[in-house]
Amino acid sequence: MACGCPATSNTSSLPEVVGKAGILVNPNNTTELMEVMPQILTDTASAQIFRKTGREQPENFPGRKQQERLQICMKKLDMANVGLNKLVGLFSFRQTMRRLREV
Repeated sequence: MACGCPATSNTSSLPEVVGKAGILVNPNNTTELMEVMPQILTDTASAQIFRKTGREQPENFPGRKQQERLQICMKKLDMANVGLNKLVGLFSFRQTMRRLREV
């Protein structure tokens, strides 16, 4: 939708996401696809409406904020993982040194 493509699959949750910003078609039905494609290519007024509503439709979903939060969490987890790896490495090093002293 963000690229201005109005034809969309009608499977999964896409009908809910697309709303009126696209044409829903069964991706497994070539007849349906063949009917929709010429309509999109020749009806410039409808295509422009789909492009406009398609670019506006993502604003109805909080996905960007969720994506930003997820990225922050992933960075924190990555930092924690680096810290954990250092701690495990330090523990392994100390354990190895103890064993060497025992020999």
